Amino acid sequence: IDVIIEEWNGSTLLDSFLLTKDTTFLKDTGVFANNPHILFVADTSFQIDQNNEYRLEMRNNNTGLVAKASTIIVENIVVTKPKVVQTQKIRLTGNDYQVAWEQGKNGKVHELVIRFFWEEIDKYDPTIKETKYVDWVFPAEVVSDPENPSPLNIVIAAESFYPFIASKIEVNPNVNRLYCHLDFIFYVGSEELYTYIQVNQPPLGIVQEKPQFSNIDGGLGLFSSRLTHIVENKKLDFDSGMELESGDLTKDLGFIGVSNGCQ
Repeated sequence: IDVIIEEWNGSTLLDSFLLTKDTTFLKDTGVFANNPHILFVADTSFQIDQNNEYRLEMRNNNTGLVAKASTIIVENIVVTKPKVVQTQKIRLTGNDYQVAWEQGKNGKVHELVIRFFWEEIDKYDPTIKETKYVDWVFPAEVVSDPENPSPLNIVIAAESFYPFIASKIEVNPNVNRLYCHLDFIFYVGSEELYTYIQVNQPPLGIVQEKPQFSNIDGGLGLFSSRLTHIVENKKLDFDSGMELESGDLTKDLGFIGVSNGCQ
């Protein structure tokens, strides 16, 4: 099988790339974990340009069958809150906290994940330490018109961070904990990816048969675009950290201060 990706700008072919098989990548269990579902990868020189269109062509050299697909690229977003400036800290006590961003073109569904990092240190052997994290996943924001970007925001209710942490981290009297930072991770999917996810959700009604969705001409599957944008290493402000250490919901978790840096 030959797999080729072509890069187009309008009616102009800019470049083409022959993908190669990769059998070294460890895939999750599931439908596409084993043969004959082979992973093909592009050369490291391949760079995606969000202004261009990409066309996929797969040729079976034994049967002569050809499958084709094309996709536009989800454009980057601009996060306006939290600010990228490292000195601006995050306050999750007292008032609601608003996460805000300007969407790029072609992004149909936006999902926010806040990843909280902390460090665990063995009380009896401080040389034993481990960095851990937990993901706070928010409901997806679906836009009505991906071609005309508009501002988006998610309001995080005041103090809601602490019951979440209390529900995800177990009390362990044998460790001390130091809080590190928050990463704000934005996942943005194209309209085709959103449709594929919707179609493949578990059926809730009496009829259990699910329709198939594919944008592959001559094949079955999905060729689409997803964006990942991260605002990383955001610190809690003093009051938010103190609430984590001594607040009613989290005081038993053993947080004793802020880490100088998670490894």
